[in-house]
Amino acid sequence: MVEGGGVVVRGILRLVVPALFAVSIWAQDVPGAHGAPLSPFDLAQSIDSGTSIEWNLIWTRLGRSEAPPQLLPECGSPAYSPCSTELISVPNPSQVILLVQPDMPRADFYLRFIKKGTGWKFTGYQAAPLKYYPRRHEMMQFANKPFLRVSVQGESGTGLASEIEEWFDLTLPTFDPVFSFPVQGHRDMLPLDISREVRGYATENRTSGAEVIDLSLLVRFSFDGKTLGELNFLGVYERSPGSAKFSLGHATIPNKDFEDMTRMYEGPKIEKLLVYVLPELKKLATSSDTKTREDLRLLLDQSRDTPEKRELKALLHGK
Repeated sequence: MVEGGGVVVRGILRLVVPALFAVSIWAQDVPGAHGAPLSPFDLAQSIDSGTSIEWNLIWTRLGRSEAPPQLLPECGSPAYSPCSTELISVPNPSQVILLVQPDMPRADFYLRFIKKGTGWKFTGYQAAPLKYYPRRHEMMQFANKPFLRVSVQGESGTGLASEIEEWFDLTLPTFDPVFSFPVQGHRDMLPLDISREVRGYATENRTSGAEVIDLSLLVRFSFDGKTLGELNFLGVYERSPGSAKFSLGHATIPNKDFEDMTRMYEGPKIEKLLVYVLPELKKLATSSDTKTREDLRLLLDQSRDTPEKRELKALLHGK
């Protein structure tokens, strides 16, 4: 998904910690257990020890009054569901992100703590669903600010999938993605479908003097098992002063078309795709492949009336 248009399908998974394994050992095993806020180091130490985790107690210790989210890592004894942790330290502004990774992952879990005086303030969490793609995260500098990049599972299903990369600006008080895009994805759902494979490459635009991201989308099209070529589209994302998220400013194709190209499920309509693959479809319409010509005729029946559709229909009828 790209912020501003949005395609990332989040919150699909639900990992509920069974009450059977919710062993309340925190009051005796965690340093400063009696009412003191947890530090990321205390929490990491307890998780790494293989202790069964009761998230209701942890959430209270983190200063949250609401119920903990259902999308949580199941961390128990090593024989049941062991988890490991990683502490990601950021010097400016001073903070630590605790990454909790179950050994059999359906999602990784990021908890952010900001340094406050001599203690730590819990400022948010994010779950990173995992399915078809390997877990991945890294730190980077963008516009001289620390950013965290996290790979998550996007859309998934029969004939489609996407890997989404989310960017977090670690200078902000909140812990939410400010930009996201498809690193890779594919759609090949129906026999009569213009299939797409998408690769995304995001880079900082250093020439503008502002916070600008160039997103390059390399899209490979095919139909009926035959390639329709490969096109590269560029979108420029900007963040205005005072805003948290980046939005699409302009692209080399209409903005809606660009954002639709990033969506594997609800992507461009057939009549829109005809515009970009028309030269290759014209070759198929005049080929000697009877099956492909018939499949193309059926595909056009699903499209609204457009100049591209009329041109292809005429070629199919030999006009």
